[in-house]
Amino acid sequence: MPNFLSNIYNLNDKKVYLVEVAARGGGIRLSSDLIPLATGINISKMIAEYSLGEKTKIKEIKEGTAAWFAFSLEQGVITKIEGVRECLSIKGVHLINMTD
Repeated sequence: MPNFLSNIYNLNDKKVYLVEVAARGGGIRLSSDLIPLATGINISKMIAEYSLGEKTKIKEIKEGTAAWFAFSLEQGVITKIEGVRECLSIKGVHLINMTD
């Protein structure tokens, strides 16, 4: 089992102190949104169960795709954002992380 825990051993009192529990998936909505959308697997739940020593059995993986897009804009000032609600109504669009 991978080590999801970071700890410090204190030589004076001979105790181990928990510093971090790193039971997390990838960033930028990878494990929370993209993997579940593409496969039907709840990775966040799976990571939590794994960190508790539980074995998760995957019954079925759906075949799909999911993508994350970022825009590289020219330097300048954004003065207006339009069409966010309309984009959210497009079939297959799960999330747009901006407001209009």
